[in-house]
Amino acid sequence: MHNSEKPRPKTLFIISMCAFVAIAIAVIILAIIDARKTASLEILVAPSFANVELDQHNFGSNQTVKYYPGDYKVTVSAPGFTPQELDLALTTHQTSQLYLYLTPEDGSLDFYSRNPEEDNLLQEVISHICLTESSEFLAKYPIASILPYEHYTQNEFFEPTGYRIDYGHFDACKSPFCLQVTSYTKSGLDDAKSYLRENGFNPNDYEIILNYTPLDKPSPDDFPPDIRQVLEEAGYFD
Repeated sequence: MHNSEKPRPKTLFIISMCAFVAIAIAVIILAIIDARKTASLEILVAPSFANVELDQHNFGSNQTVKYYPGDYKVTVSAPGFTPQELDLALTTHQTSQLYLYLTPEDGSLDFYSRNPEEDNLLQEVISHICLTESSEFLAKYPIASILPYEHYTQNEFFEPTGYRIDYGHFDACKSPFCLQVTSYTKSGLDDAKSYLRENGFNPNDYEIILNYTPLDKPSPDDFPPDIRQVLEEAGYFD
């Protein structure tokens, strides 16, 4: 009976070297491919079992992943919930955020209220959305960091003489974002502009709507002669 010949040490060495080289090449290829994933995406969506589909790849609802920079269509879905599709831009060496919650197909949020853990996740998502929107708004309109502002004063007759500055889009606005100064006196607008300059903002860079609302003072004839004289001397009717 003829026994099969055992592999020679040299043959085993060649086989081992070939396997090592193949593994090394595979690792290098994977490293090269992975090195192109220079963008990060922070994912936080509700419900917890939602699926995030990005470029035909599926991701879970609570994780941060590395991916290729570019513009993508992202679909977020979960059984029994209305799916959402959105555009997403991933930028090299930056972290983008995907904060989103799905609504049950019946339009009710009862699912979350009946599931405390899911409701906690929902509140966390909403909180992140609010913070992100606030950060984006302040980045676009830095002046909002010092507004709204109210400088409330009174004269010797205990009448308001200050001013208030609000921001937003008002009926008289011609631009999407403008300032509104509400003042009881003619100097209120100049005082408001001084406040903006003191805080590093040029009022000429903004559309400003003046809401001038002077108080309707009573006439001298509305007072008895003795009181009228005192008020006239004090400058009340000036």
